[in-house]
Amino acid sequence: LLSYCAPVACASQWGSVYAEGTTGLLNYERPLVTSTTIDWGITADLLVGGSVGLATSAGAQFYALEREFFANWGQGFTSPSSRTINQIAQSAINTVYTLVEAKSIGFYLQEELSFADRIFLIGALRLDESSSVGDDVPARKYPKVAGAWVVSEENFWNVDAVGSLRVRAAWGKAGRPPSPFSGNSQFVALGDGLADALAVRPSRVGNRAIEPEVSTELELGFDIAVLDDRVSGEFTHYQRKNEQSLLGIANLASTGFPGSVDTNIGRI
Repeated sequence: LLSYCAPVACASQWGSVYAEGTTGLLNYERPLVTSTTIDWGITADLLVGGSVGLATSAGAQFYALEREFFANWGQGFTSPSSRTINQIAQSAINTVYTLVEAKSIGFYLQEELSFADRIFLIGALRLDESSSVGDDVPARKYPKVAGAWVVSEENFWNVDAVGSLRVRAAWGKAGRPPSPFSGNSQFVALGDGLADALAVRPSRVGNRAIEPEVSTELELGFDIAVLDDRVSGEFTHYQRKNEQSLLGIANLASTGFPGSVDTNIGRI
């Protein structure tokens, strides 16, 4: 992203807003976002006795995100024909650079059982690890169970008006990692790069025990079709509870860190 304003144009365009605009201004920005996703999965099916089906699934997921931002802002061209940032005095150039990296990896194992294509049961376990959580936090485990029953396929079903009735239920947990650097303390270097000495001051304190936010979900419902499947509908009851939600707690002045620290204390 490049924006340029010649000295003469700046004088009429910005006027009193930028009093020094008569010498020209250049703002050069280069945002770059790179994301990498790798998914791998395998499923093995087995039929036992002609009526019992087994489906075993396993897999892994990897995700990496990198946000890089570079910007140069300068003011004070010596000529209206100047077009590049290096034609401004170094003392009049401000440079900003940020780099944020986050990585996560997860593994899952799932088993699905079916009986006569009428009853279906699913059990799964997922293991997640993220670079955003604190160093003192181990990998998190998230279980899931689900089931469904096609009642209308049973021999005792004799409701002619209802051609299909399927009841279902599911329960499981999932996690959402905190923002990058939440588990690490951050510092800021002071100085313009031209001074003989630079200084470092605290910027934000990290929480080595920070964990992902955990949501527990419960779903109950049924699917129904009547009048020879001419009319169909579904009903679902959904309930979700969020635990270990992240809230910012103000730091004590004696810690030397300004601002707040993310802490798992919320519940919704």
